[in-house]
Amino acid sequence: MRGLVIAMSIVVGAAAGCVKPEADSKRTASTSQKKTSSRVRGKSIGAKSTRSTKTNQPHRLPSRKVRAASQATMAVVKQVAGAVTLHAMSEGKPPKALRALVDKELLEPAQLKDAWGQPLVLRILRRKGESHKVCSSGPDRRMATEDDICASD
Repeated sequence: MRGLVIAMSIVVGAAAGCVKPEADSKRTASTSQKKTSSRVRGKSIGAKSTRSTKTNQPHRLPSRKVRAASQATMAVVKQVAGAVTLHAMSEGKPPKALRALVDKELLEPAQLKDAWGQPLVLRILRRKGESHKVCSSGPDRRMATEDDICASD
């Protein structure tokens, strides 16, 4: 019990700053002196940065809003691709423009835009097995990039 009391008094004294080993106090003083004397752009060398490093991350995960908008856009793109297929089956060929699907009352005009307000694009393909592809420009609002959202039926 007596050893516990002595140990607690040392811990309490050290926490209050009363008891410091001599070697630690010298090292602390020289370290703080180095940090204050060598500054680079207002930061001391060795100090931890409090800024976020998100700008340096090459592959950042999309936010919840972007994921939700992407999922909603994918659903719309699939519906439009299905309407294009339906038109192709009834007319013998896909429409030349998506606006023809609104004229035939297969789609509403609002369905021709993605979640970011950009128009959907119809691409007529000449490959075997595929006749068309409907694409959204995605979150970056530019076509022919990695984040484009496409579907064919």
